Formats: sequence, structure tokens, C-alpha cells
Amino acid sequence: MRHSGDEWWESGDEDRNKTKWVAVKLPGQAQARSLAVHIDNGRDIGNKVGSLTFKTGRTIEDIVVVKSLEVDSRFAGWVTCFLSDTNCEAVRIEMKGPDNTVRLRQVKVVGKGGEASSPNPPEKMESQRIQQ
Repeated sequence: MRHSGDEWWESGDEDRNKTKWVAVKLPGQAQARSLAVHIDNGRDIGNKVGSLTFKTGRTIEDIVVVKSLEVDSRFAGWVTCFLSDTNCEAVRIEMKGPDNTVRLRQVKVVGKGGEASSPNPPEKMESQRIQQ
């Protein structure tokens, strides 16, 4: 998915009354800190999301539930799940809805790569130079 609300992921019609899911395999050095999905139940009539479950783990076989919630039928916005375990390499987002299909507008995984260090605040001298 790109950075546009006009593109989305939608489940197939053949999956009626089954849990739908999106899985993400993170690179070995990546450290996910949060997952977020954008839902627009107001515009997505016939594709509403009724519930979300976020699962993470080292592998797809050992994932555990991190967060589960019900979604209002008129909800439009981001649902975020913050992760306390930085050793997750597998992420699965499960959805159910009142309709045959569900739709996610965007999915974001926020974190850092293994080689990237956390940014340090600029020193006072650097801040003064930037302001000139």
C-alpha cells in the first residue's frame, strides 16, 4: 500500500464469515515499535471492519495476541498497537466484520533498522548555527 487513502487492501469475497488477515515478515535487524492500520468504515460501506487483533512473535508459528478491540461501525481513523517486545519478526493483523469482505486503507510498521542508531538531540552550538 502506498501513502494514499484511495488505495487499500480488501479481502476476497470467498472468505465469508472467516477471519481475514494481513501478515508482515520484518527483516532480521528491524525493531518494530508500533503497528497502525487506517480504517474508514464511513466510506467503506459493505467492507466494514468490526474487530481487530494484533499478533506478534519471533516466527509466524509462535505469534501471540498483543491487542484486540472492537471497531465502531462509523469509525474512521488510525488504530495503533504499541509493542513492548522488540524481538518480533512476524506481525499478523486479523480482522472480522459484519460484511463478506473487510478493507484496510493503510498499514504502517514504525520502528528502526538494526544499523540505525537512535537520533541524538543537537548540541547547543549546532542549534544556534541552524537558527542563524
